[in-house]
Amino acid sequence: MEKNSVIFFDFDGTIADTMSHLTGIMNRISGEFGFKKIKKEDLEKLKGERTKDVFGKIGIPIIRIPLVLKKTRQILTGIISKIKPIQGMPEVLNLLKEEGYKLGIITSAPKESVDKFLEKNGLNLFDFIYSEGNIFGKDKVMTNIMKEKNLNPKQVFYVGDETRDIEAAKRAGIKTIAVTWGFNNEKILLKESPDHLIKKPADLLEILRKKP
Repeated sequence: MEKNSVIFFDFDGTIADTMSHLTGIMNRISGEFGFKKIKKEDLEKLKGERTKDVFGKIGIPIIRIPLVLKKTRQILTGIISKIKPIQGMPEVLNLLKEEGYKLGIITSAPKESVDKFLEKNGLNLFDFIYSEGNIFGKDKVMTNIMKEKNLNPKQVFYVGDETRDIEAAKRAGIKTIAVTWGFNNEKILLKESPDHLIKKPADLLEILRKKP
């Protein structure tokens, strides 16, 4: 793969292991917002649902989704120092940077949280970080970045852990790499037909190092 390729990354569940904290946070605020607590067996079922369907499954009306997400983000920001990188991801990111790839983050997480996480974990490797509050608005951000930076969509990848990541990248016309260590499971990710599906961070190197 040419080294002028650009790799967009999701943050939560792809770079940062926020998933190990998310269920506890959601259960903590369930009473405040009137939705069901998530049991371990429920979580496994939710991982097999498209992102847009998850909220309905646990009883969060569409109109309340922004408030729930805002509260969740506030709590995650408060514990950002406790959140660890996905195992193996720091090594992969450093190698990609050394090999000349341009790296970016497109996320619905607050940029302040992302900056703190990267600083704490010695991962200030990214050429740009964009935060989009609308969890279903990433495709517009991707399109705008490509126009702003004059990027060729054929040389851009998006790496994410949810069905909405694949959907957004496809709408933006860029290649998709789905990861199985985040929120959605392999089965539902494959239904979205990503260009690639990987099971560990090191697999990303294999994909990018292949000749087109």
